[in-house]
Amino acid sequence: MTPQGAAERTQTMPASAGGERLLVLFLRALMAARKSLSLYPAGSEIASTWVRRLHRSLADFFQQGLCFPVRVDPDRFAWAGPDLRVAEPSLETFRFDLESRGIRELEVDPSVEEWELQAFLELLNTPNTELRQLGGATAFLSARGVVRLRVAAPGDTSDEEMSADEATRRALQTGRDAVDLFVETLLGLVEARFADLTYDRTALATWLEAGAGGSAGRLYESVRMLHGLVEAAPDREVRTRTLVEALLSLPAELLRPFFTDHVIPLAGREVLALNLLSQMTEEELRHMASRLVPQESLLALSSELLEFPWEETQRRRLVEAITNAIRGDEEPNLVGDETPVLEADDPLVVELREEIIAACHPDALMERSADILVALVLSVGDDYGTSAVDALEEIVGEALARGRIELATRVLSTVAGAVQAGGARSREHVQHLAVLQQRLAGRTHIALVGGLLRQHGSTERQLALVAQYLGLVASEALQEFTGLLAEERDRQVRARMCQVLAKVGPPVVPVLLDWLEDPRWFLVRNLVHVLGKVGDESVFGPVAALLGHPHARVRIEAVRALAVIAPARAAAPLVELVQDTDVEVRLEAIRALGALRRDEAVPILRDVATASSVAVADLTLRREAVDALGSIGTPGAREALTHLAHRRVWFWNRTERRLRDVAATALATRPETEDLGDD
Repeated sequence: MTPQGAAERTQTMPASAGGERLLVLFLRALMAARKSLSLYPAGSEIASTWVRRLHRSLADFFQQGLCFPVRVDPDRFAWAGPDLRVAEPSLETFRFDLESRGIRELEVDPSVEEWELQAFLELLNTPNTELRQLGGATAFLSARGVVRLRVAAPGDTSDEEMSADEATRRALQTGRDAVDLFVETLLGLVEARFADLTYDRTALATWLEAGAGGSAGRLYESVRMLHGLVEAAPDREVRTRTLVEALLSLPAELLRPFFTDHVIPLAGREVLALNLLSQMTEEELRHMASRLVPQESLLALSSELLEFPWEETQRRRLVEAITNAIRGDEEPNLVGDETPVLEADDPLVVELREEIIAACHPDALMERSADILVALVLSVGDDYGTSAVDALEEIVGEALARGRIELATRVLSTVAGAVQAGGARSREHVQHLAVLQQRLAGRTHIALVGGLLRQHGSTERQLALVAQYLGLVASEALQEFTGLLAEERDRQVRARMCQVLAKVGPPVVPVLLDWLEDPRWFLVRNLVHVLGKVGDESVFGPVAALLGHPHARVRIEAVRALAVIAPARAAAPLVELVQDTDVEVRLEAIRALGALRRDEAVPILRDVATASSVAVADLTLRREAVDALGSIGTPGAREALTHLAHRRVWFWNRTERRLRDVAATALATRPETEDLGDD
């Protein structure tokens, strides 16, 4: 059924038929396609496969009742069905990403085409700075001729363009009309601007000075407004300290009345004034006592603070700091300090700078975050539940995307060990960890693992770590990885993927056996090669059946694999393959029989060696058969070689004379007294 037909069918369905789950499935499909598309170049086969998969899923969603538009609100996704309040971190990240790109509404027509979906995924993967340079999300899609998928940004639709019914519906649905949304957006932008200011000391000082206009009272009111914003933030100590530093950088003529008329008199009654003074260092308090505020005011404040009913620890520290500042126990070093300052190129400063930068490196932060999340997930009776597991899943995905396979493997090893050990953990807790293993075996994570093998210079250690990752997660991971191998076009990457599967060992065997009937001969050949490397004798039967495969290169690989998997059983089926229609297959079978050194191969090798054909290919086969008889070395083989070495030939028959010489050489290099091999 086409997407158009699906939409027509769902016109009579209630909008809430799919419910919240239907919208979640659509958003997750969109996120998965976006992440996967970022791993592969545009136009590649795998990228196109993901786009087709999203297009098919969209048709199913339309059939189940999904309808558009979908609106991106500050804490939810709103549509005709039940609103989806964002609780999962991954969905909140995606919602914020859409909002940051100026996408407040998404509408997809049932007749949307694959190339239009691909253009939208490319939009989602375009950096914000580049997107703004291109004119925003709407301009991005318009430039590519996308008409069946539309996005709306704030201000794209005016009140006049929206029908009254539509405006009423949205107001009833969200509880907010256009004015409410505008005010919320405006307040959000203002709050974000002030939040940025409280991190930028220079910009904050400029804003405070401009807003005060020379009035200490207006300056205090501005600080009061910012303090309310700062107190609601989780890092309020950092922001308050930035506010203090910005204040102290203002001109002295503005600071004197600010402290004398407002901060000092109110410090015993208002938390704002107390917090400002508490965030000042002793050097700054001494500077204030000597340059800005009379000492009598500070002494009066100290007496008043002793009766202050709140914040006992903060109050006592401030009283002690003011007392030390007034006594002048130490010379002030904030202003006029002649203490030598360390130069920027001082070795101590350089070393400290490097340590700080290293501690803030994304890889270091990610590693510490992973350790913390693992501890939370493994805690017996923890209260974090799904959120910690979701965060750990995202950390592992981020580690794989950054090439940190060792970190991802270390996390998996810890989780897998906890699942196997069980210990004091409840049954539900162990099942929770097992679910995490299964989620890390999904296509998104395995695609990231496969992406590591596309990097040039993959080392043996990296291949071993990838194999360890596949061995630690659920068996579905091997299915996904084999699927990636089937779709891979680069021969070198396929070779690395085969090496990884071989390193996984016996656990990969059941998965690969299911793929041996795949119609793609090159995939079957690669899988037979892996089975040969694994060397599990249980696969002898399925591999032997491939000796009749239509493609010669599969038969050649099956010959090689059988000789490794079960040497004692391989001779019988290989003897029959000496009569194969393909010359290369016959050559490989003859060489394998010689390496196996089995006496049952002597009759067929003797027949090939004594044939009378003069074709070039047959002459090569005869020489290989003579060499194989020499390698076998049993009495029957020596008898055949003796017959070849002593038979009479015409002097002008150079080919037969060479074969006779080869047989004589084989007899001479393997004397009769030598060990004649296995019976």
